[in-house]
Amino acid sequence: LLLLLLLVLVLLVYSFYSYSFHHHYHHHYHHYRYQLFSVGLVKLNDDGTPIIDPSTGEAEATYDNDDIVDFARAWTGFDVQRQRTNLHDQPRTGALTEPMRIRPEWRDRLPKTALDEGYIGDTYPLCDDLPARPWLRKGAVYEFTGEGSVEGATLDDATATSGPGRRGRLTPATDGSSALHTALCAPPAVGAPCSWPPVVTLSSNLACNGEQECDAGRVVVVKVVDPVGGHTKYYSYRNQPCTRLALFDSGYRTQRGNRGDRRQCADARAPAAVPQCCTPDNLRDTATSYGAECLFANEKMSFAVAEARCAAQNLVVCAASSRTEPTWQRSCANNVYGWVNQTCAVKLQVYPSGRVGIVDELARDSLLQANSNNFFRVRWGGARRAPPLRARRRGRVRAAHRARPALPAHGARPAHHTPRREERERVRAAP
Repeated sequence: LLLLLLLVLVLLVYSFYSYSFHHHYHHHYHHYRYQLFSVGLVKLNDDGTPIIDPSTGEAEATYDNDDIVDFARAWTGFDVQRQRTNLHDQPRTGALTEPMRIRPEWRDRLPKTALDEGYIGDTYPLCDDLPARPWLRKGAVYEFTGEGSVEGATLDDATATSGPGRRGRLTPATDGSSALHTALCAPPAVGAPCSWPPVVTLSSNLACNGEQECDAGRVVVVKVVDPVGGHTKYYSYRNQPCTRLALFDSGYRTQRGNRGDRRQCADARAPAAVPQCCTPDNLRDTATSYGAECLFANEKMSFAVAEARCAAQNLVVCAASSRTEPTWQRSCANNVYGWVNQTCAVKLQVYPSGRVGIVDELARDSLLQANSNNFFRVRWGGARRAPPLRARRRGRVRAAHRARPALPAHGARPAHHTPRREERERVRAAP
């Protein structure tokens, strides 16, 4: 029995490692998870007897191939770690003995149906419904990362006179006025140096202190200075799990690159991009140089916050015809998407099978274009289960569905697969 279990585990690892990379998924890993390690083949009553489907007289299956495909999409984006020193017989493909890393641009970001009904993410709060300043709310989690932040040494360099170092980090005050600093420093006694706990979970809501803590658009890293020991350490804020709808009503254009050659429609309520501020009489050229539009390096924010940051400097959000792109000097980060003042909307494309795909006419990514065959299942007309892939059905989506990650993936490429023949037929786009 132990030998059989070992062989099955080896097969699982091989299937997952060999085929779950890049933009594709592999179904064998998830088929084995269902059949051998979780729900089994048929649904059971409390007494262990199979649940019988009255329409067929047979035991009701716990899952089908479409469930396997949907769950397999959730495991896309894994890659081997890069080669490093102090490893023996390291292959060219990377460090195979190290934990795998996630490549965000390889992740599938479309909604995924749950096993029986609903969608993965249905039980989580909507990201837009979270209270203000979630990084100061009870239950917020911070993880100690030591002398460097998860965003890297380039952003941590406080001696730099230009670039991210000049923008600085979110750094709570050390004079005792910041409750966040007290929680992360955690001195064992008054006048003692910081104890640097590895994980900090806030036990109560904290009052914000200062502009950075109170008005930040999004928090990723906190720089903590020990006023007694003289050390500087970093904590990363773990975002509260939440769900962002795949469809949104208030979209604004984001863009990056030379003259905005890379574009994408984003939810205006999401902290998805950086501000780009122009003068009212010149909406094409960014007007600031290390201005107050950013509170710290690599700060992302919603469109409303970006608009307010520009207005505070008697400026406005740049137009879509802007000729400049975000940089450390002109905004909060370099080579990222920035907000511009143009509304937009995403569309749904309805395939003959009843599945739908997201169409963003601004984006140049082929997987966000019409007829991309990059689709997901929906539950039409309140159906308990989504139609199978072989079903041919036309209609319009009744509602937006959950299961997108907390932040939009600008420039990311959702995973796709080779479509069946029926999916290659021309379909119509539904606004």
